[in-house]
Amino acid sequence: MRSYRHEGMMRVFKHHVTRQLVLLGLIEAGLLAASAYGALVVNWLRAGRLVLWSGEFMVEVLLFTAAVVIGMVSTGLYNRQYGRELADVIVRLVVSCLVAAVVLTVVFYVSPAASIWRSAVALAFIFAFAAVVSTRYVYLRAARSDVFKRRIIVIGVGEKAARIESLLDNGTAYECIGYLGPDADVVAIRRGPVIQGVNSLRLFVREHAVDEIVVALEERRSRLPLEELLACRMDGISVVDYASFWERETGRVDTDSVSPSWLIFSEGFPGGSIQATLKRLFDICASVVLLVFGFPLMLLTALAVRCESRGPVFYRQERVGMNGRPFQLVKFRSMGIDAEQDGVPRWAQQKDPRVTRVGYFIRKTRLDETPQLFNVLRGDMSIIGPRPERPYFVEEISRVVPYYFERHRVKPGISGWAQLNYPYGASTEDAKVKFQYDLYYLKNYSILLDLFILLQTLRVIVWSEGAR
Repeated sequence: MRSYRHEGMMRVFKHHVTRQLVLLGLIEAGLLAASAYGALVVNWLRAGRLVLWSGEFMVEVLLFTAAVVIGMVSTGLYNRQYGRELADVIVRLVVSCLVAAVVLTVVFYVSPAASIWRSAVALAFIFAFAAVVSTRYVYLRAARSDVFKRRIIVIGVGEKAARIESLLDNGTAYECIGYLGPDADVVAIRRGPVIQGVNSLRLFVREHAVDEIVVALEERRSRLPLEELLACRMDGISVVDYASFWERETGRVDTDSVSPSWLIFSEGFPGGSIQATLKRLFDICASVVLLVFGFPLMLLTALAVRCESRGPVFYRQERVGMNGRPFQLVKFRSMGIDAEQDGVPRWAQQKDPRVTRVGYFIRKTRLDETPQLFNVLRGDMSIIGPRPERPYFVEEISRVVPYYFERHRVKPGISGWAQLNYPYGASTEDAKVKFQYDLYYLKNYSILLDLFILLQTLRVIVWSEGAR
């Protein structure tokens, strides 16, 4: 009998998300709507009206629900790696409610007809906060057990299998039953268990209620039990190769293990004129809105840079754009004017002495990047995409990182998938890991994924993730 844990992942915006998080999101959306409507019922009771159901304010209830969900997405509450502790959930939920309050204020200002009583909105936030915290408490207790975890076995005991084992230290949505491999293989597994001498893979899978088989052999030729794997697949067991499993579980592509044929034949890497047009429209609309609402902050930033140190307010630097074409990136100056007086490009470091006091703040809050919105309007950049690098570093990284030039198949972005998931890169090795996230973005691109990344940029700003 198949386990209800089977196929614990699904695709949302072409991005891998656990079914548990999707279900949690739907439950919480329902609770948010109930909180908003419950606040209205309380207000009606205060006014002497006993109203248990009315469609009068359904639009406003949906607006409230959408605003809080947007806030929760933007603070990472629907990411697997965040909100694992109740204290963290509470902090992020407070920020989410503040974001939702700002969104509702703007909506009610633009469309007064959509507004409802302020007392009802305040009460709705109280109800929603209590409902979400209670739900997360139950969810976290269940998540710490193995009830919702998929049971997997790994065929292989080498370096690929060891990488899968290393993921267990970071909390995963699966439980590994064991690692199967030929006796001749070099064992790289540290904890195991390593299982040898399995006569029937199909019988082993049935006896241990396995949900998924991950093929992570270093060398497949003449050693892959094809008939057994086919039998398991026909029994409804998921069978996946190491590269696809790693991409799904980590949100990045392991460039050390994939071949050109895998990149060519794997699902993803969309393109075409329609996609390019939609992305350009998204970039124009988003940059105009951000410039309108962000202009006061940009003006204050320019004044702060001017007052603190001599030199220009803006800093221009050559970066590599789409198809390798160079362009001039614009940002607020955050370093002294003699930061590279010897002409040698350097990675930014932690507590970099070249960064001014104002520069430190605007880097932490990402305000130094806001002038790049003009690069977006000019067509040099996108709102979302791989961060543009300097030609010197591109040449250096391309010598040691496979497929690195592929990141230049699209326009570079102000924010991106790598920026959400990895701290600021200060070495070639960091650039390699960030490129693996960039490749995942290219492979799974959609306009909705762009919107998801744009919303989550708030999390990077508020928690100062990856800034230097």
